[in-house]
Amino acid sequence: MDAVKDHLETQFPAMITALNAEYNDEITLGTPVKTFLGMKSLKSIPAGDFPALYIFTPTGRDVIGEMTPGTTQVVIETEPLLAIGVLVMEQDREALDPQLRRYCRALEEILLTGMASLSDPLRGWILSTNEPWEWDIVSAAYSDSQDSPFVGDLTLTMRGWRMETRS
Repeated sequence: MDAVKDHLETQFPAMITALNAEYNDEITLGTPVKTFLGMKSLKSIPAGDFPALYIFTPTGRDVIGEMTPGTTQVVIETEPLLAIGVLVMEQDREALDPQLRRYCRALEEILLTGMASLSDPLRGWILSTNEPWEWDIVSAAYSDSQDSPFVGDLTLTMRGWRMETRS
């Protein structure tokens, strides 16, 4: 999923600038400081690494095509479930939900733009399968301290698809 990661990291700063200008209110989005790959990397994100972008594939499937006897070539359709999200730290809990919804919009627009690219969109990955894109938002206090900031998590999940021939 390096293609998706590279595209998101490249396009996020301009999208954040555009959304902040469009809404022009007291809620300001920050560009993700760091990208985390895999679920294990999310267990200990330092406070200075927020907002954080993350990408992992909780499940997936490979559809293996028929092999002709005597050959080693096979067509494989890879269909991972992608979880792409943003973790945000915010003192104002009321500002957290609108922030996360705007990050969702940013992710969706960046990914749709990447798929619309005329030259090798997302290096062959297609994210517009027949399955819906789903988003989920959760938040909680960062620590037990009374003046603790809140951490919000937006996760956008979708099915990816790519076909390749392997020998």
